[in-house]
Amino acid sequence: MPEELEDADLVENITEARSYLEQEALRTKTATSTDPASSKTSLEKLGLKTLKDKFPFLAEYSDSFIMEAGVHNLIKAEKAARQLKDMDRNNKAEDKLFSNRETVDSVLYPIEAGKDNRLSTLHAARCLPGAVCSAAKLWLHARTIMGNKGHPPLSSYDMQSIGMGDTVSAKGWVELHDPSSSNLSIKQFSMGGGLSSKGGKDNLIQDMEDLTEFRNSLRTLRGAMSFVHPWNHSITALESFFNHSNFCAKDLANSDKQVNLLVKFTDYVLNENASRWRDMEGFLTTREIRGVWADFLNQNPPTKSKPQQAQHKSQQHSQHQPHNSSSSGASVKNGATKQYNKLPSYLFMEDICVMWNLGRCVKSPGSCVNKRGQQLRHVCNHRPDPAKPHESCGKNHPACNFH
Repeated sequence: MPEELEDADLVENITEARSYLEQEALRTKTATSTDPASSKTSLEKLGLKTLKDKFPFLAEYSDSFIMEAGVHNLIKAEKAARQLKDMDRNNKAEDKLFSNRETVDSVLYPIEAGKDNRLSTLHAARCLPGAVCSAAKLWLHARTIMGNKGHPPLSSYDMQSIGMGDTVSAKGWVELHDPSSSNLSIKQFSMGGGLSSKGGKDNLIQDMEDLTEFRNSLRTLRGAMSFVHPWNHSITALESFFNHSNFCAKDLANSDKQVNLLVKFTDYVLNENASRWRDMEGFLTTREIRGVWADFLNQNPPTKSKPQQAQHKSQQHSQHQPHNSSSSGASVKNGATKQYNKLPSYLFMEDICVMWNLGRCVKSPGSCVNKRGQQLRHVCNHRPDPAKPHESCGKNHPACNFH
């Protein structure tokens, strides 16, 4: 509706401007050689000159026309002239895009043979214009060329230039290079992705705390993908779904686990795309993801916790607990055991570099020290036996890559 009103105003302004232009043309034909503006005072002439200098479009009108038109009509004429100019510029841009599209099939870019090592020697083909075919066709073309597996993983991409330095875990870089990987997770692209207090298939990641962290992780995942596989637009399709739905705020309005469900759904989509890559099928588009989200929500309905009932049960449980010394000691012991069982499978030891085990230490072996000046070893700090908390793997490899 606002666009229709704007078009109506444009037509009205153009009509009025044309009417004044026609009147001026008629006046010019019937006018005598004497300019009516010559009878004006010098102050008026000076004012007209200043006005024309400020608004170049008035140069095509005579002084008498400007004086008789009035400020209101001149403003309309200026607006109409500006809108006509914008329309002409847009039409030229659209014509240019259309003509270029018509010649796409006939323009072949020569690609000469050469070498490329991804760092110091870059082939000119890296700077070819982007493909204008469907994103699914580009995805399947890459699948045909690359095969099932991806490229050798690296972590040397210039993420710092786009404001995302040190936000991708070593595990994330490894999995991102393999489009068929079912182990890729949004958690691997979080600022806190290097620490964990829970077990699982990836012990070096932890749950996200809020929606802001999830947004940043998704943005980091898309940025990293643009470096690793520029042809892969599957993450952009997922991000568009979240942006269009305001991160599913309406569906998860009554849930106290909004971020957990979003993380779970994101990992599900990543896994589905990996499966489609293996089966040589196109990735999930934004429209398809909407349907997948509806099915996912039916299988994982959002729930609302009841803190008052939980607190009431906790109080009842504490009231029924015996208070003798032996039972208290057993309770403390069992609590300590449970707390001990929650320890991660890696261990913070004073003489082992934790950041190296997370794949983030850039110091050379022998030169790594902590804040107190104590030298740190670059050995694996994975704890293979939970019953022996002070024994680590100790091998010459980071825990993030082998455990």
